[in-house]
Amino acid sequence: MLAVQGYTKKTFKNEIKNNMLIEKTFQKIQEGIVPTEEEIMNNYNENKNTLYSEKSLDEAKEDIIKSLKEQKGMEEYLKLLEKIKVSAKIEDISQEYQGLVEKTEIEKDGFVITNVDLAKRTLNMLFMGNLDKVQAKEEAKKYYDSQIKIANEAKKRGVTADETLPVDYQFAQYQKGLFENIKSGIKPTDADLKAYFEKNSLKYDTFPSAQADIAIVKIEPSSEDKAKAKAEAEEILKTLTSENFKEKAKELSQGPSAGNGGELGWFSKGDMVEPFQKAVFEGEVGKVYPTPVETVFGYHLILIEDRNDKEAKAKASHILITPKVSEATISSKDKEIEELKNKLASKEITFENIGKGRADIVQTNKFKINNAGYISGLGYNENLAKYILDAPKDKIESITLDEKVYILFETEIINIKENKPTAIEILPGLMPKIIKKINKAVKVPIITGGLIEDKEDIINALGSGAMGISTTKKELWYV
Repeated sequence: MLAVQGYTKKTFKNEIKNNMLIEKTFQKIQEGIVPTEEEIMNNYNENKNTLYSEKSLDEAKEDIIKSLKEQKGMEEYLKLLEKIKVSAKIEDISQEYQGLVEKTEIEKDGFVITNVDLAKRTLNMLFMGNLDKVQAKEEAKKYYDSQIKIANEAKKRGVTADETLPVDYQFAQYQKGLFENIKSGIKPTDADLKAYFEKNSLKYDTFPSAQADIAIVKIEPSSEDKAKAKAEAEEILKTLTSENFKEKAKELSQGPSAGNGGELGWFSKGDMVEPFQKAVFEGEVGKVYPTPVETVFGYHLILIEDRNDKEAKAKASHILITPKVSEATISSKDKEIEELKNKLASKEITFENIGKGRADIVQTNKFKINNAGYISGLGYNENLAKYILDAPKDKIESITLDEKVYILFETEIINIKENKPTAIEILPGLMPKIIKKINKAVKVPIITGGLIEDKEDIINALGSGAMGISTTKKELWYV
């Protein structure tokens, strides 16, 4: 197995040795790092609604310290590497790696982006969506351009970054510093806060939380959906010339390069998926390829702008038409979903094995949900969260959203019931609907506080089920 991967006993031993040395170096660096109480508190506040949603500061402290030591340790480790890179000479590098030395790819406003930085970012872009290598590289360049602009704006506001760190870490520091700078300049009044809360109250309705088993079924375009997209591409093709191609691309293309007229620039053989590549290297230069080209991304209309057969390079632009999942396709999936629901209800299958042998079931898990719209493992999805929280308990349900079917079971109120507190404090106190909801769900004394401004607020809270009010306004203590 090692031989197949290109290892010899010697190279494999060296790799193990190098990895061990890196790990020990990293551990040694972490030993000297002691996070401050302020850093611990800041980390907790930043993540208490996500990573530490069910933990107090004391419960989360060990995890926070570990996380901060790893983060700071990595920064120190990268600083060491940057120092070594500055002083390194070509002869210090092993012969087999000398051709891979970092080179400057982008240099702008004092920032240097190397070929390695760009390659890493390009890979990230490839994983993010329907992009080929050339498109991903262009998006990576756009990303760095935007990061440089953000950094320059941060500098204008007096924000600094550790220039001994790699450039991506510098950008992260500038971005965070700029956010904090802007945030510090915003001074909302109590009236502003109250108005914002009343407008966005659902976001702060974090009770009750719920738990549900969810299976996510992806709906793929049918053959009819693909045929419709192909027919659309063929109709567009009839109107195309080499002269109007780029304007048409801006108007009609559904790909990420639409904004720049579908331009892909120069690329080499092997950079594009096979059908696209075949068309570009076989078609007539200066002409629009005579038929739509089907790839995993959809149907491409291609303008072959230039080609260098000797170097196996070509320059092209394209218009991408992607198949859309139709209502008919979604409806045809309904019978299959009902069968899955029935099998789950009869325990013929479970949420743990529902995806066995099925490529269309992309994720199954036990998820935690709150009324803010946050679902653990899925992020924010207000529509799905609301459906789950409103769904009946002990019944298999399903909902179709964004070309996915979510099959779910057993929503239940957690946190309050599980922790069994002697009382609950709700902040802010301007939430009569939520007070009523919690009062109905759990028989625990409720105290409300925060943004209580007058006698009317107190009456509304008490009338909704609160047994007491917490406020620092002394003038309201005796109303």
